[in-house]
Amino acid sequence: MSLLYPHLPSSSALHEGTRLLITGGIIEVYRRVFLFLATSVVDRISLTASFDEDDPMYNWLLYWLSRRPVWRQARDIEVTTRHYGLEADHSPHPWLPIKDDTRDTSKAMSYLPRVDKTYHMWYKRRLMLVNRVVNSTSTSSYARKSEYLYIRIFAFNHRILGELLDEARSEYKTAKENLISVWASNSMNNWINITSNPKRTTDSIILDPGVKEMLLEDTREFLDSQSWYTARGIPFRRGYLLYGAPGSGKSSTIQSIAGALGLDVYIVTLSRAGLDDNSLYELIGGLPKRCIALMEDVDAAFSKGITRSLPRSDDSEGDAGATEKPPLMELQDPGARVTLSGLLNALDGIGAQEGRLLFATTNNFSALDPALRRPGRMDVHVEFKLASKYQAKEFFKCFYVPAGRGADIASPGPGTLEKLLPGVRRPHALPAADDAVKGLEDLAARFAEIIPDRELSMAALQGYLMKYKIRPQDAVDDAPGWVKLELGGEGGEERHESE
Repeated sequence: MSLLYPHLPSSSALHEGTRLLITGGIIEVYRRVFLFLATSVVDRISLTASFDEDDPMYNWLLYWLSRRPVWRQARDIEVTTRHYGLEADHSPHPWLPIKDDTRDTSKAMSYLPRVDKTYHMWYKRRLMLVNRVVNSTSTSSYARKSEYLYIRIFAFNHRILGELLDEARSEYKTAKENLISVWASNSMNNWINITSNPKRTTDSIILDPGVKEMLLEDTREFLDSQSWYTARGIPFRRGYLLYGAPGSGKSSTIQSIAGALGLDVYIVTLSRAGLDDNSLYELIGGLPKRCIALMEDVDAAFSKGITRSLPRSDDSEGDAGATEKPPLMELQDPGARVTLSGLLNALDGIGAQEGRLLFATTNNFSALDPALRRPGRMDVHVEFKLASKYQAKEFFKCFYVPAGRGADIASPGPGTLEKLLPGVRRPHALPAADDAVKGLEDLAARFAEIIPDRELSMAALQGYLMKYKIRPQDAVDDAPGWVKLELGGEGGEERHESE
């Protein structure tokens, strides 16, 4: 055989090769069986959870991880200034060796597990593996990197995972206790946390008597009455339309209500490029159950207001016999394709989100279609007018005695009253606290007398008083000249009458 086919191995060599091949195959089968069994055992004694960066839970866990002391001994970590949706959080870091003083640095820093590296740590005497992964996805129109967090805990039941998630949520909620998160949508229709602002107290909002109280009572009553709505088959939604003069406090009022109720604000921009009816359904459908959806300046979303149809090309232009078509909406942004019917369906259609508060603001009430203003979509209408004398007086007092300083007036220490009311000139010894309050009341009353009723906005008053942050007396003395200038000098009265 070897003479006929010299290129073939001998029979003994062929036998050895076959035996080696069979042995290798058996070893590979055993290896795969062992890996399968090992994987099955590990899967049975461990829990693995994944978290997408687009989900709020991702920020909760990253914040929780950043505050674990295990990173003090870690040799391979990521140092970051990311704020986890808590941009205004100034709480001290529990273990970071470098002084974290927000007065000295613009952003706080923290340590995190590095991407594409697995870390071992212990949670309640259970081994836990933590891994962050970045995946790149691309389509014909865009490329996007998505970040994921994987946590594996060696335990037999889900209780320990639930405890971890509850602890992360609790720590995050505590850090966010005095903050309101503001969200906006991006071009891919995802809600993105754009900032976190300190809660604004309702005491800092000066409206006509009863307006602020009515809004707070109505919103609180709504949030506590879901069972009432369900029992009567009424959709659990409520809308508020705040309209009136620019700078009259509409947005500030919404921010203060969000703080009082502990709700985040989600800004819905109707004129966003690429937004159409389907995208709007998806966007509003993705709102949390309890939040404030805000549509600011809905009258300005389109240059001719929101109407019932999309713009169409007029093929009969120049044809004298063509019938005149009804006016169609003219978009300020040609990329926006939202129709009135699409907006109405998103607000109260069959697939509309429930549990949220809708606030819409406009400077031109009459520009809105009646269908958008009707109850069921905008249940409460509140007009915001230019500043009254009452508002001018209360705003002056609020401006010069900030919230939290009332105790200083009640029992002042040396120099306290001079710091609070430096513009009140007194030649003798420091007066009693009652005299200081009376002095501020007198200044506020004089200021209100100078300010014409319903002719200047609250924003204008604030801009003026900002020039006299610690000089209330000078603010009152210079107010007549400022008012005359704002109203157009001697012809200001005639100008306002013509308007």
